[in-house]
Amino acid sequence: MGVEFAKLIRRYLDGKSFFENGHFLDAYNHIVHSLHHLARLEIIDQGFYPEVTVWNQVRMIRPEIFKLYEELVTSHESLEKRLELLFLASEFLIHSRTQLGSQHIVDILNGKDGYWSISELSQHPDLKYYSVDLEVLLEYLVEKNVIQVEKVETKGQGIFHRYYCVMQEQL
Repeated sequence: MGVEFAKLIRRYLDGKSFFENGHFLDAYNHIVHSLHHLARLEIIDQGFYPEVTVWNQVRMIRPEIFKLYEELVTSHESLEKRLELLFLASEFLIHSRTQLGSQHIVDILNGKDGYWSISELSQHPDLKYYSVDLEVLLEYLVEKNVIQVEKVETKGQGIFHRYYCVMQEQL
């Protein structure tokens, strides 16, 4: 679930960035992929294994996610308007799944007293499947106040190492 959530976050944030810069076709591509990861996450949460036909599965399990996908690909609204509406709806759906989607990494962070470096996290055997999505997920969780950052100054003036731990209220 954590890996699916990390992929969802990366695709969503990349799509949002493309949208804000007026690259609507690239935004569309990323939001379709983010919806796919959201659907997979929901299927896994319901105790099923995502099949090749994810949309048929999610239509039965969580019709509102299917409806978002259907609106994106079949609506007669302008592409910009479809994306704008989808980003608003996706924001809520992602926020409502943050605790569930981040539980794996929170458990790992809580497994050690003190802070973790990005190197330690990326080398952790249970986090290797996150690969390039790990840093994006960490920054998202920092932004959502799930994880906090401790900056430690290096020998270079004004240059800091970043260390991560779970926010106190999350414990």
